[in-house]
Amino acid sequence: HLRRYDNVADVDAAIRILEGLGEGAEVHAALARAYLAKRTITGESAWLEKALAAGRKAAAADPDLAAVLETRGRIALLEGKPADAADEFRAALRRQPNSVDAELGLAKSLERMGRTADAEKAYRKAIEIQPGWWSTYSHQGVFRQVRGDLDGALESFKAAVRLSPDNTRAYENLGNVLQLLGRRSEAISEYSRSIAIRPTATALSNLGTCYFYLGRYGEAADAYERAAALQPGNGVLWLNFGDSLRWKGERRPAWEAAYRRAIELLEADLALTPRDTEVLTSLALALAWTGRHDQARQKVDEALALEPQDPNVLRYAALVYLSAGDTAKALGFLESAVARGYSVSELRHDPELLRLKDEARFARLTGARPG
Repeated sequence: HLRRYDNVADVDAAIRILEGLGEGAEVHAALARAYLAKRTITGESAWLEKALAAGRKAAAADPDLAAVLETRGRIALLEGKPADAADEFRAALRRQPNSVDAELGLAKSLERMGRTADAEKAYRKAIEIQPGWWSTYSHQGVFRQVRGDLDGALESFKAAVRLSPDNTRAYENLGNVLQLLGRRSEAISEYSRSIAIRPTATALSNLGTCYFYLGRYGEAADAYERAAALQPGNGVLWLNFGDSLRWKGERRPAWEAAYRRAIELLEADLALTPRDTEVLTSLALALAWTGRHDQARQKVDEALALEPQDPNVLRYAALVYLSAGDTAKALGFLESAVARGYSVSELRHDPELLRLKDEARFARLTGARPG
C-alpha cells in the first residue's frame, strides 16, 4: 500500500494494517512513513505530530534497524538537518544496500546540502535499484526541475506516467513541468487528467496556479477554493487562495481572511518543523501581503540561511523584499534564482512582478532566454 503513497485509500489501508500490528520498531518506522504520507495528502499538522511520535518509538525500540534509520533520516530532513539525514540514510544503506527508500532519502539530503553532482548520482542509483517503480523517476524529475533541467524533468515524469498510468501525482508533476516550459494548455490537460482520476488538492492547486499565471484569476480562485476544501488544514493553499482573490479584485476583507487562515496554519506547522523552508517562505509571503513586512523579512531570511542556493527560496525572498519596497534587493534575489534554474517564463507571467517591467535589470533578466 505504501508504494502508492499518492493514493489516500492506499495510505489509509496501510495505516489500518500497521496500527493493528502492535508494538515493534519496524511497525512504528512504517507507521511514521504512513503518517507522513497522510500529512502530505491532507496537509494537516496532526499527522506530522503522529509521524514524529511513531519515529521516536521506533528509535527507542531498535535504533540500528535499517527501516528505523531510514525513518529517522526522513524526520531529520523535515527538521532541516540534511547532514544528519544523510548520515542516517548512509547507515541504513550499510545495513540494507538495496533500499530504494534510503537511496532516495540520501539523494534528497545531498541535494539539500548543495552537493548536486552527488545527489544526481544517488537518484540514478535509486532508478538502477528499482527501475520499474514510478516514484524513482518522479523524485529524479523533481530534482531536475528544481535545477532548471526542464527537458530532463519532462523525460522523467513521462516515465513515471508510463509506469503508473492511474497515478494522479505523476500527471500533476507532468503538468507542472509543462507549465514551467510555457506549455500551459498542455499543462491544464494533464492537471485535468489527474483530477478526472481522483480530485486532489495538489492537482487543483497546480491548476489554479496555471490559471493565475494566465491572468484567469476567477478560475484560479475556484480551483484554489476546491483545493482548500479538500485540505482545509493546508496553509499554502489558503495563501494561494488569498493571492487569487486579491488579483481577482475581491474586497480586502475577503483576501485578508484567507491570508490570516494561512498564517495561523503555517505558524502551527512551523512549531513542529521550525527549519522547514517551504513553511518559512510561505509564511513570509502571507505576512508580507498583510503588511507585516518586518516579520516577513525575518522569516524569509531564516529560510535563506538554511537553503541559500534554492531557487524557490530565492524567488520567495524577492517577492517579500519587493512587497516592502526594496526593489534592488528583490532584483538581486531574482537574478540569483534564475542563475540556479528558476523558470524565466514563470517570472514573465507572474503578476506580482509587473511593477518591475520598467526596470532595466528585470528586462535583461527575462529577455535572457526564450519563454
